[in-house]
Amino acid sequence: MPISVTMKQIVDARDSLLTISQQRLPIKPAYAISKIIRKANVELETLTQVRQGVITRYAPQGTEITPEINQAIMAELNDALDIVVEIPVNKVDLSGITGLEISARDIIVLEPFCDFEDTTLEIVRDWPTIEPITGAWTRKRRVLILRDPFNLFASRLHLARQRPHVKLSQGLFQRGAEVTRRLLDLWKTHAREFLGHTHVLGEETIRINYNRWNTEVGYRKTVSEQLGRPFHDREKETVPPFGYGSSFDGMRCDQNASRMKVFARWEELQDDTDYRALLADGELWELATEIFGETISPVVHSDLAVVNSGLRD
Repeated sequence: MPISVTMKQIVDARDSLLTISQQRLPIKPAYAISKIIRKANVELETLTQVRQGVITRYAPQGTEITPEINQAIMAELNDALDIVVEIPVNKVDLSGITGLEISARDIIVLEPFCDFEDTTLEIVRDWPTIEPITGAWTRKRRVLILRDPFNLFASRLHLARQRPHVKLSQGLFQRGAEVTRRLLDLWKTHAREFLGHTHVLGEETIRINYNRWNTEVGYRKTVSEQLGRPFHDREKETVPPFGYGSSFDGMRCDQNASRMKVFARWEELQDDTDYRALLADGELWELATEIFGETISPVVHSDLAVVNSGLRD
C-alpha cells in the first residue's frame, strides 16, 4: 500500500531518512528506505523549482522584498508544503531491528514512513529521549499499557482482515506458527513486565491496566496522579483517529466511545481457527487470569476455556 505524505513531511524527514540509510539494515527495509529516498529526492527537486518560480513571480530581479511580498511568497510556499504525494512502498517496519542509532527527532519525523510498533521492551528501553526537542527533563517515566489478550487479539486480527495491506497483516497476522509465536511471546513479555516478574523498563514504570482504566473512574484518577497530571474525563468519549480508529467501529462512535463493545470483541471471532490458535497457550491464560481475572467477563472463560483444555493438566 503506497505511503501518502505531505511535502512538509518529506522535507522534515529528509535528513533522518539519510541517517537510517547509512546504518546496517536487513535487505528488505534497506531497499524500501532507498526507494523512499529516491522518490523523496524527485519531489524535493520539484519543490525547489516551484519555490524559485514563486520567488521570481513576486520579486523579479532587482525588486525589493517588502513584508507584504514576503508574506505572499510564504503563503504560496506553505500551500506547496501541504501537497500530498504518494510513495510506492509500504511503511518500513523497523520495530524488530536492534542497534539503530537515531535520535528522538528521527523517530518523530520518520513516523509517516516507518513503523516502530509491536516492538520489544528492550528496544523501547533503549530508545533516545526527546530531550533535544522539548528541553531538559526533571523526570522521565515510561508507561506500559496492557489489554486482555482475548479482546486485543480479536481486535488486531479483525483490523488485519479488514485492511489486508497494513503492516499488521503483513507482519504479526500472516499465517504460520512462527508469526503466531511472535505475537504470543510479545504479549507474554509485556504481561510479565506488567506483573513485575521482569524489570526491563525500570522500577518507576507506570503500569496501566486497560480494562480497569476503561471501566473505573477511580482508577483513571489514580493514573492521572501517577502521571502528575490533573484529572478530567473530557476526552474519554473520544475515539482517536490514529491506527484507523476502532478496528471494529472505525470512527462511528467518536464522542460516544462508551458505546463500543471493547470487552466483547472476542465474541466475533470465538469460532475462528486463527483466533483460537492464538489462545492455545497455557501461560497466556495464566498471565491473563492473574492480571485481568476480575475484569474479564466470566463468559470469556466458559466459552473459550475449551481452547485451553488440557494445557494445564
